[in-house]
Amino acid sequence: MKAVAKTTGGNFYKINNTKEINRVFEELPIIMRSFYTITYKPKLSKSGNHEIELEYDNLKDEKSAVTQTYYHTGEDLEIKEFLDEVPKKYWMIEADNLQKQFITVPQAVAFFDYNKEKLTDEYKKSVQTYINFLNERKNVEIIIFGHTDSKGKAEYCMKLSERRANTVKNYMVKKGINKNRIHIIACGKKYPKWFPEIHEWQKKENRRIEILIVK
Repeated sequence: MKAVAKTTGGNFYKINNTKEINRVFEELPIIMRSFYTITYKPKLSKSGNHEIELEYDNLKDEKSAVTQTYYHTGEDLEIKEFLDEVPKKYWMIEADNLQKQFITVPQAVAFFDYNKEKLTDEYKKSVQTYINFLNERKNVEIIIFGHTDSKGKAEYCMKLSERRANTVKNYMVKKGINKNRIHIIACGKKYPKWFPEIHEWQKKENRRIEILIVK
């Protein structure tokens, strides 16, 4: 059964007593959670910047989790001017340090197993999307941000995150992208998506690569 689970991408649970059954059923909804794209027509017809708050079940306790973001209505959005009104994020600062203007917000395109730096096949499709974009838009470049989870010494995590970023860079270079168009920023464990990391899926989502398009 363990071999079947590994082959099919499932999980194998060896239950030694009845108390562990509850633990399995608590974990399953988290592992099998779904991701959704939410689209809607803004209630306000007025053009400009707005703030939105999304409340959702965090699958961990009775309390709901809340995330906050910003959106823009109208045809005149200039992303940098819009985000200048938002407190500066680490990726904005790094773009400024490289004297680059970002034209998107960063997207997580790959996740890694613990202490690993291999780009697995399931994430190559996401990376290929950026390769295609770079082939179409010769005037843009990218910044690759490497991240780790919170486990380990800061110095080791920094080096590991750099290796992960370089793994993606090397893959893109092999696909024909000029290496001079790709910038690497190692972040180590400084900028987690989830903190504290309670569940394994949170740790994995912290072990990520993000790509920012700049010019």
